Amino acid sequence: MLSLVIAPTVDSSPATLESSPRAVNVWRTLDGELCAFAGSEGGEHWLKVPRIATFRFSARGDVVTAIPHAPAQPDRIRRVFDHSVLPLTLQALGQEGLHASAVLTRNGVAGFCGKAHTGKSTLAFALNQRGFRQWSDDSLVWDLEHARPTAISLPFDVRLRPESRSYFGAGPDAAERSPHITRRPVAALFVLNRAGVDPNVPRVVIERLAGGQALTTLLDHAHCFNPHDALRKRQMMVNYLTLVALVPVFEIRFQPSLTLLPRLVDTVIAALDAPDGPAGSALEPALETTAAI
Repeated sequence: MLSLVIAPTVDSSPATLESSPRAVNVWRTLDGELCAFAGSEGGEHWLKVPRIATFRFSARGDVVTAIPHAPAQPDRIRRVFDHSVLPLTLQALGQEGLHASAVLTRNGVAGFCGKAHTGKSTLAFALNQRGFRQWSDDSLVWDLEHARPTAISLPFDVRLRPESRSYFGAGPDAAERSPHITRRPVAALFVLNRAGVDPNVPRVVIERLAGGQALTTLLDHAHCFNPHDALRKRQMMVNYLTLVALVPVFEIRFQPSLTLLPRLVDTVIAALDAPDGPAGSALEPALETTAAI
């Protein structure tokens, strides 16, 4: 596993793009604010998080060096590394990652993908409260182990939004960290989509995604450190084709409301507790029908 080293030097340069736009991958918030940008050259990689640090790493090493931006904030650098930088660096070096929270089930890891503020962390935390140990928050890293998609346990803190913390009566970091289990098979993936409030349609719909639809839906939530690296993108596509061939992918469309969360959790648990588990055919009829709650 990659380790973090914080350099004693401080980078006081402004947070500006370091290369041409075609060679740099840029991440922005929902409001359009620049939150990170990254690039690669000759096996050397860098990722700059404005006002935090520039993270540098190599395909030939197992250390990520953080060069702090002034003023240096070591604790914040470590939190940003665990939450955001580590999953992206692992993707650059050959593993894959999804913008997803996840829980551990009897058949392996079940992941919940979705865009920001969809409810991934809230659903995973609610399942944790119901006995499913939380595996990750906001990032699910995986690779192919013996040709089988396998989730990799990383350090994490649960980051609930204020309304969810209030609902659960939980503090900002109130959750069990991942267990002392480093790998488990990926058992199922659920893609969360918020639906508009309409009294004429079911409040929760869960259905199986097939083939190309499952692939393109997951790729919308996939980590990609460097989209300009054709060879890495090709391998990424092969890995995701293997994933959708072996792991069931489902879409959950739901009307957002914390008052409906217990019933949504019940629906997910019913799917995970199907006789043959997420990988078995017994799960499919339950999820391919529309469930109204």
